[in-house]
Amino acid sequence: MKDFRLPFLPCGAQYYRAPTPPPSEWEKDLRSMAANGFNTVKYWVCWRSNEPRENEYDFSDIDRLMDLAHENGLSVILNVIFDTAPAWFFEKYPESVMIANDGRPVFPTATACRQMGGAPGPCLHHEEGIRARLRFLRACVGRYRSHPALLFWDLWNEPELTCAIRREPRLENLTCCCEASVAAFRAWLREKYKTIGELNRVWGRNYEHFGQAELPRLAQTFQDMIDWRLFMTETVSRECALRVRTAKELDGAHPVMVHAVTLPFFPLATCGSDEYALAEPCDLFGNSVGSEPVSAAITLSAAPDKPVINAEIHAIAGSTYARPRRCSLRDMKRHFFLPLSLGIQGFLFWQYRPERLGLEAPAWGLTDLRGEPTPWLADAARISRALQRHADVILRAKRPQTRAAVWNSQRGQLFDFCADPQAALYSRSVKGAFEMLRAAGYLADVIGDRQIDAEFLKRYQVIYAPFPYYMEEQDAQLLRGWVEAGGVLIAEACFGGYSGSDGLHTLAQPGFGFDEVFGARELRMETTAALADAYGEQWAGAGGEALAQLDFGGETLAGVREAFNVQTGVYDWNCGLNANADLGTAFQDPAAKLFEGSLDGQGFVDAMDALY
Repeated sequence: MKDFRLPFLPCGAQYYRAPTPPPSEWEKDLRSMAANGFNTVKYWVCWRSNEPRENEYDFSDIDRLMDLAHENGLSVILNVIFDTAPAWFFEKYPESVMIANDGRPVFPTATACRQMGGAPGPCLHHEEGIRARLRFLRACVGRYRSHPALLFWDLWNEPELTCAIRREPRLENLTCCCEASVAAFRAWLREKYKTIGELNRVWGRNYEHFGQAELPRLAQTFQDMIDWRLFMTETVSRECALRVRTAKELDGAHPVMVHAVTLPFFPLATCGSDEYALAEPCDLFGNSVGSEPVSAAITLSAAPDKPVINAEIHAIAGSTYARPRRCSLRDMKRHFFLPLSLGIQGFLFWQYRPERLGLEAPAWGLTDLRGEPTPWLADAARISRALQRHADVILRAKRPQTRAAVWNSQRGQLFDFCADPQAALYSRSVKGAFEMLRAAGYLADVIGDRQIDAEFLKRYQVIYAPFPYYMEEQDAQLLRGWVEAGGVLIAEACFGGYSGSDGLHTLAQPGFGFDEVFGARELRMETTAALADAYGEQWAGAGGEALAQLDFGGETLAGVREAFNVQTGVYDWNCGLNANADLGTAFQDPAAKLFEGSLDGQGFVDAMDALY
């Protein structure tokens, strides 16, 4: 399915996650959704609940829900859930459970977001697990591909390795260390490095063959850990592509998507979710935190030529003890208009009626627990109707053209994890760079490693590289060629300080010959014993005199200072180095204007008041 475009502007909510809501409420709720002007509903089809016995499928709940949606004029997104694996599967294949880096099995369990149990499912390298998942998917697609209510397939809800059970960025949470994963990792290393000599060169080892390659348990020599986590990330991406290919083999009529969660919410090291790879096989793409501008920008940048929807708007978030505050009309406008201003073309809330089972209850609903209307439901319905009146304009509109990009390097994020697993300095640098440009009125894409390509880079005049300590030779040379062709590269400190191409720190900073490109070479670097967390409370005060002092705009700021011997070019103490021109010059040049007018998100919300 090429060049897919949405047939209408999807507006609605997630509704069903087995076993709630109960069947007695379905007719009332779906009638209510339609009466409020929504046009789309999302259901979960869960492996555990819909295949209670091996090769015996019970889709009676989904059958009725699909028919009720059709009767009420609602289109359906079917979200197929595989991380609620059936009890019979683990009984038959006990060796299929994931093993974490601390040696503990990740046994199947019920969680707040998987109340049926079976999470996180079997290891993604377990062959019988792969076959069983695909059998279930084929049964599901075969059953509903002709149903008139079906809009499209969503084949992975928030892709990650352990379904939140081992999500925190800690070494002990890394999966999977089972025998199947170790064997697959060694095969991956053989494919990447070709010879054991090359692996030894980059890792600094003396293995005699690939069968001796060990899983890294610590992260202190960097490249072995980065390789392991890249391997697990590629595992998640390959699983996604396999699901997409399988669904398309049976149903060539309905589009296929997945919806992801971006940094900083899903750490790459523990989750393995690379939006840029996940989006590639899909017809459209989605996210769960699209009201956050940087998350929306990452999702849109990961799928640059495809429709993107907010598959889960988290407007009324909370838990049993942390009830959500009332969502005002202005809050609701932010959930719609901020992502709309960036180019998102669909809006589904999590969820229509709040659940009554588990820790996530009784929050998250547009209605109250009885299914009765709330003020925020009325606000959401009002905005939804207004947008649908202008759907033809929204769906025809092209995304704003950007000439600037923030480089969100997956390998750079993993390097930061190796240096300090819980710091998240890299993720916050990406977010900070994007927000800085946005606050200044410049729209920027947030591109990934897969997009550092000579042809793709021609889209941009300016690239901002946040915390670019990790670099590989191929990427460095592509960027150098892009700069030589007229591109403006702005880099924070430590550019190319570590080479992923040989597993060693570079002899000069900026590395890879960029001391010549920037016309400057590092003389010294002053930091605290460990890089301070600039987002933490009282971080500067806590550092005291141990933090370097920076003079900026008449203020003295605390932070990290990298001193350079400047040969040519321009050096900015606070933002780092830039090549060819500084940020202001690049953006003030009329030929380089990114966008006419302000892109302030709140300003867009104010402007959209005219809809009323």
